[in-house]
Amino acid sequence: PLFTIRNDTSFSGRANQVVSRLLSVTGATKSTNGLTGFYLIRNATLSTGVPNFTAFSTTSSTYWDIAATACTFSNNNQLIWHGAVGESGNFTASFEDTITLQPGETATLAVKSVSATATVIGGINTREDQ
Repeated sequence: PLFTIRNDTSFSGRANQVVSRLLSVTGATKSTNGLTGFYLIRNATLSTGVPNFTAFSTTSSTYWDIAATACTFSNNNQLIWHGAVGESGNFTASFEDTITLQPGETATLAVKSVSATATVIGGINTREDQ
């Protein structure tokens, strides 16, 4: 995983009712060995590294983690989006308000490389309906 975002279960000291909408995802890679792709995964199981979710901002219900270095998912319906990028390339994918994170749900942007030598970056844009 490059990062995981979570719509937390509490916000401002009470049960969270905020819906986070995933607006777009972006990424780039530089590799001599290629990638099998970028994956956006709902509620992935994070492993290899202790997840450490921290608040994105004091006015947001979104938390994020960059400590986990491996993730898995058990059901293909957890795969929100997949995109392939060549050895050196970039992408942007827009979701037009169709993908939401309910309180307690996570979204992980992960990449799988042919070898461990790929350099990648990624980002995600969200909107919180508070």
